[in-house]
Amino acid sequence: MGKTEDYSREWLSDRYNSTNFLIDKFRFYYLNWVESEPFDLAIEMKIFSICLLVKKIMPSGRVHDRITLWIFPWIVIITYLVTRNGEVTLLTGAGFFFSGLMFGPDLDIHSAQYKRWGFLRWIWLPYRKLFRHRSLFSHGLIIGTVIRVIYLFLIIFAIAIFLVAIAQLLFGFAWNWQKFTLNSLDLLSNKYAAETIALWLGLELGAMSHSLSDWMISALKKQRTVSKKVRSKR
Repeated sequence: MGKTEDYSREWLSDRYNSTNFLIDKFRFYYLNWVESEPFDLAIEMKIFSICLLVKKIMPSGRVHDRITLWIFPWIVIITYLVTRNGEVTLLTGAGFFFSGLMFGPDLDIHSAQYKRWGFLRWIWLPYRKLFRHRSLFSHGLIIGTVIRVIYLFLIIFAIAIFLVAIAQLLFGFAWNWQKFTLNSLDLLSNKYAAETIALWLGLELGAMSHSLSDWMISALKKQRTVSKKVRSKR
């Protein structure tokens, strides 16, 4: 295979992986076909065109960002009117904004949300391997946010344990991770229960706006496509 073919195939693969839909079955057949069949640029361009057509029925990262920015002021206003608490309002708004831009369902693919983690994006690679795109465990209401929170907590906890172990070897101070974990959970569930609920609610609302917009926009565009086909037959 020549350099031109290698470059073309790499370009097509990069463009394919950079889209926001990544249909799993199609990806499976595409990748297996690339490895097993002789290179044919024309056929690969057709496959890429199909990917673009499918992407048109899915909201892009920019659309999701705009939805987050549009809804954010309303989340802040409604939360403050309901709670009359500035701290709770701040946590709910921050959670919504963070979830909408960096902690949402699209962390299961190479998306804008994933790329915004910068050099820390590697922590989401196992998450991307565990869950297929738009599955119940990434895009599902409530369960998606719960899984991401637990996943991030476990990653942070594992890194903290590693760093503390190194610090203990170097400086010799005592630290009981079990006691620290229990004390932290006790604080979150008792002393700061309202703040914890407010932050989690913000995270869930941010993820919910993403998932619901996915479903609604996809349904509307599919309905328009069906309507156009019916009209053309007439």
